[in-house]
Amino acid sequence: MELPSLWFVCLLVLCDRGNGRHLTDDADEERPYHHPRITIDRTREDDVINGVNWTQRAQDELYETLNVRQLVHPAKNVILFIGDGMGISTQTPTRFLKAQLAGKLITDTSLSWERFDASGLIKTYNVDQQTPDSAGTASAFMTGEKTRAGVISVNQNVRRGDCLNSKGNEAKSLLQYSMERGKLTGVITTARITHATPSCAYAHSADRDWENDAELLEVENGDLCHDIGWQLVHGAGNDQIRVILGGGRRNMMPNDTADPEYPLKYGERLDGHDLREDWVEIQKSKGLTDNQYKYVENLTAFNAVNPTEVEYLMGLFEHDHMKYEMMRADDPWGEPSLADMVRKSIDILKKGMDGFFLYVEGARIDHAHHDNKAYHALHDTLALEEAVQAAADMTDENDTLLVLTADHSHTFSMAGYPRISNDIFGKVENINGEIVMAGDDKPYLTLGYVNGPGFLIHRTQNLSLDTEIPRKNLTDQVTNGNLYLQDAGVPLLSETHGGEDVAIYARGPMSHLFIGLHEQHYIAHAIGYASCVGWNTELCGDISKVSSATIPQIGLILLLSYVMAAIFLRG
Repeated sequence: MELPSLWFVCLLVLCDRGNGRHLTDDADEERPYHHPRITIDRTREDDVINGVNWTQRAQDELYETLNVRQLVHPAKNVILFIGDGMGISTQTPTRFLKAQLAGKLITDTSLSWERFDASGLIKTYNVDQQTPDSAGTASAFMTGEKTRAGVISVNQNVRRGDCLNSKGNEAKSLLQYSMERGKLTGVITTARITHATPSCAYAHSADRDWENDAELLEVENGDLCHDIGWQLVHGAGNDQIRVILGGGRRNMMPNDTADPEYPLKYGERLDGHDLREDWVEIQKSKGLTDNQYKYVENLTAFNAVNPTEVEYLMGLFEHDHMKYEMMRADDPWGEPSLADMVRKSIDILKKGMDGFFLYVEGARIDHAHHDNKAYHALHDTLALEEAVQAAADMTDENDTLLVLTADHSHTFSMAGYPRISNDIFGKVENINGEIVMAGDDKPYLTLGYVNGPGFLIHRTQNLSLDTEIPRKNLTDQVTNGNLYLQDAGVPLLSETHGGEDVAIYARGPMSHLFIGLHEQHYIAHAIGYASCVGWNTELCGDISKVSSATIPQIGLILLLSYVMAAIFLRG
């Protein structure tokens, strides 16, 4: 029976090749846009990567990979970096942007975390959404529990907005576990400090929007829950958070108090609490001197902080979110860069005998994507890259675990067939340097979005939702400015997240735990195991005695012990 069956299959294949349109050369010829054929202009300079010995480059990379050391001892320190919304489709064009800004070949360019020893993929879905939000994802990698979209460090039993049911369903975070083990801790973000991703480190809330008490007024049983801002300052154990840096003064100030930087803007709290002042009073109550704690609101004051003296630091640098990286220079008050904040924080936290846990978010990558502003998304990714490099330079891989990942991706894409040196923000040009026309005989960009507000400004009638209106002609447009919005295929006032897996990178002790494909809540368990906090403390000894000086000697000591024992037994 097998032979006739085989002949029957062959007959079907031949019939398909003769009459069908699937997977045939004829079909491709009828679809010239799949892989357009270009007649190469040999009179112009060849735009191609030259001077690279690809075989030697691959051999060098192979050698480096074969010689990666697995560090299997506990990590004294952990720094967790989050590129909010920084999917792989964001990292790739950022790498091209970095190369173009430096005047280098893409082959000689990598982002700082791409040189880490270990990498893998992370599944980002929430328990109730295929495409996740930042609250549910941050709750997962901070608490070790998958949960619903929109909630802050509570388990999946809590529906969004259910204040009463959030009681007893709180999920403890890595930051809280780390403080229980005597580690110094810090939280850094370029968003409001009470925003979804940073708040998952220190707060528990049935709704990410409850950033100040005014948001709880209309909530059923809202009087039973504390807002996120209040929890940051007054929540159990949070008085021991050593570094708090970000934006969002509005959620910390009373509604009758004007912002120090923007006199026409006021706080939003209704309970009369100025949480900035509350924080200062808490530090005073510990018996600290003025030199041991600092509250700052601008770059000058931040730069004046002496990390050798300061034990506790709070900095709130904006009424709302901090500036995009490429707009910081326009701020008269001045704001520190993400790298500046990381350096200062490490200098403060490294004084801890039991190590530290630092949580860092490059938040505005996400905000730029929501607005279809690829220019800011990529430049803020570079700002995060500088921060990661600063941490790598200031720490020892023998005692400090660095982990970088994203909470989710976006509907952002890098497409077309642009020549290798094409401006990453520019119109697509082919290898002859000719602008490529789309099916409507108009240029299109390398970077774009599936949905978002960019749709509205790329149609001939601005702010129209009519999908039949043709695209604007981009021929004379400057497409790499900081106010420019990329095109989007579906009209939305705010672009959505993307649901695909995101990358994770790690360097230092136990970094190999992050190789492969993992659930997002696994991150917390892997970091907890690596740093002896949370769920697996019984597996570790006293890590306060582990330092960058002693770790390299551990293997030698064990080897010598084995040799001495062998000599003794032989004798």
